[in-house]
Amino acid sequence: MPFPAPAELLAQAADSSVVWVYLERGVADAVARPALGAESLARRARQGIPIYDNDAPLPDDLLRDLEDAGLRIRHRSRWLRAVSGAADAVALERIRALPFVARIAPVASLGIPPVPPLPDRAVLPDAAPVAPPDSFYGLSLEQVRQIGVPAAHDLGFTGTGVRVALLDTGFRTDHEALDGLPVEAARDFIQGDDVVSDEPGDPTGQDRHGTQVWSALAADAPGELIGPAYGAEFLLAKVDHLTLEPRADEDRWIAALEWADSLGAQVVNSSLGYFEFDDFTYTYSQLNGDSAAATRAADEAARRGILIVNSAGNEGPAPRTLVVPADADSILAIGAVNAAGSLASFSSRGPTADGRIKPDLVARGVSTWLAAPGTLDQYTTGSGTSFAAPLVAGGAALVVEAWPDMGAMAALRALQLSGSIQPPNDSMGHGIPNIASAILFPQGIEALETPGTGAGQEVATLAPSFAWSVPVLHPAARPVLYRLQVARDRQFADVVFEETVVDAQVLTLSRPLPTEPSLWWRVVAETAPGVVRTSIPVGPFSMPPWVRLVTLNDPEGVFVSDATPLLVWDPLPAPSPIGPLEYDVEIIAAGSSEVIQSITGITDTTALVTEPLPFNVPFRWRLIVRTAAGPVDTVQNAAPFVVVSSAAPPVTLIYQNFPNPFPRPGTSSTTIWFDVSRRTRVSLAVYDLRGRLVRRLIPDVRQGCTGDRRQLDAGAYGRDGDPECVATEWDGRTDAREVMPAGVYIIRLTTDQGSHSIRTLFRP
Repeated sequence: MPFPAPAELLAQAADSSVVWVYLERGVADAVARPALGAESLARRARQGIPIYDNDAPLPDDLLRDLEDAGLRIRHRSRWLRAVSGAADAVALERIRALPFVARIAPVASLGIPPVPPLPDRAVLPDAAPVAPPDSFYGLSLEQVRQIGVPAAHDLGFTGTGVRVALLDTGFRTDHEALDGLPVEAARDFIQGDDVVSDEPGDPTGQDRHGTQVWSALAADAPGELIGPAYGAEFLLAKVDHLTLEPRADEDRWIAALEWADSLGAQVVNSSLGYFEFDDFTYTYSQLNGDSAAATRAADEAARRGILIVNSAGNEGPAPRTLVVPADADSILAIGAVNAAGSLASFSSRGPTADGRIKPDLVARGVSTWLAAPGTLDQYTTGSGTSFAAPLVAGGAALVVEAWPDMGAMAALRALQLSGSIQPPNDSMGHGIPNIASAILFPQGIEALETPGTGAGQEVATLAPSFAWSVPVLHPAARPVLYRLQVARDRQFADVVFEETVVDAQVLTLSRPLPTEPSLWWRVVAETAPGVVRTSIPVGPFSMPPWVRLVTLNDPEGVFVSDATPLLVWDPLPAPSPIGPLEYDVEIIAAGSSEVIQSITGITDTTALVTEPLPFNVPFRWRLIVRTAAGPVDTVQNAAPFVVVSSAAPPVTLIYQNFPNPFPRPGTSSTTIWFDVSRRTRVSLAVYDLRGRLVRRLIPDVRQGCTGDRRQLDAGAYGRDGDPECVATEWDGRTDAREVMPAGVYIIRLTTDQGSHSIRTLFRP
């Protein structure tokens, strides 16, 4: 995006503009060492993070040149290689002309995202929590239990040894919930001192928001309010002024972030973000993870091993309503839900301008229980993503405590993977995190694709193996009971199979799955401390019938001539303890459940029907499969079969003549087959399309036979040895042996039960 020219900048403020002056990337102080404290260096050493070129401070001589050109310097950023300050239009022209200046851009506004509007309050009121107070958590129990914090506390994690920075409006340290928390450093980036509570020059209540945010994250008031990371140590940065004009304070946020890095911050909570002011703000198209200065600084912090947790904003319910720097791909952007886990309508939605899913997670941001600012021992509620973010940030501190060498991006991913929504969406991201689960399973449980159990696959054995991976497991989790579940639906409301294994990551079934066209599977891990973690469901896959019927299984039906047919089937492999398999065969009258014959106790894969089946009666057969493990499967053939013979055809019919058309080389006539199911009078004749008789085949007048019909026994005709007065071939001639013209002719078989006709083409 092109940045405004100095004249346009001047139009944004009557006397001066607050701008970023970006220096050439190679500009650095080659002598001065980065101002990084021992904690910062220790964090980098633990995670293998180097000292980067842009950790070096900016050269003092260049800063003096900027001041001489008319820039009233506010803050400097070694990460962005930039200086912020105020200058009028004339000074901006001089600054732009300096050889080491790359570009000039406005300093944007950050601030507290606006509180939820009145309609949200009507739907999601700021009412006190209704749950009874807990002896330790008080009325904060539900908001921390919703994200799995008490279980993490039970594991012994409270944030001890983790350095958490808060970037906000200011902080009171005298409230009972915060008094005594270890504050390692504090800095006012507005007035340039170390006082982070209200002081002369601040509006009344400047420190209210930051105090409430801090209490959600770390309060230590048993029976009243407990934050997730009450055992952590803190860096407090006062960066946002509620009334100072112009509201260009993004530079203070970035300066505070670099300050926090220098002091070894591992987790940063920021309940601030840009929203509409009269001076410069970002457009949605710039929320692409690369444009906003604060977003780029957040990425630099992540590169240095710092996990930033930022509120997503209160601009919902429309999509694409994020605030900067929530668009960064290396931070956790947090939306708000109520006590029931439903998304607050005011919570900002994604996606980012470049299509990434945001927010990342959600937490309680409706009627969150907080310290009441301006008091020493009172409590209240507040709503907004400002109060959801510190709950997650406090939980993040517990993850960092459990895995101090993990790194910011690994901790971020651990929290995402613990979320209640998989796959994520642009309203709630990965859903509500589970902090205890993120600690015990930081890389989650990944279902592995094994033959037959992947999406779209079919199982090829009665004893398939299911495998999963737990790349990292906290020692406190063991022993872990893994429960394999198979269900007919992705929500696992209809579980059809469960089997368990302890401290293993593969399970070969000891009993077969039921035959189903669509199944899903997952693993539910139950840890020794009682924390449960579930893998993402895999499916659908299918479990076919345990055997495939080989004979008499044509879906169009089958005619057989053997009254004692051999039945053959092909089973799936069935290793012990599922196998060996045993079978029962049943012959059933088609259309009923009557069992005509049964053969039991078969251990082979064939069976011979022992009693001859009657002719011309439709039957079906089914196989009952019994396993050594107990379950049973039943497979039935696809369509009825009928035993027929030439002596007793099942039905009366005429077959299509052959060849057709005729004549063909080597034959001057066409052959006609027909079956008669019982003794009857028969007529077989050829007609033209106008219905005129052409040739009488039965009775065959050429043999001197008379009458219109001839009595025939049941049987198959036209094959071999037709009786007297029966002709089953036509040579295209009339009874008088005259050749008919080319054309279509009708061959009609007439019996006592009716008529059957076919058409043939004669082309001499």
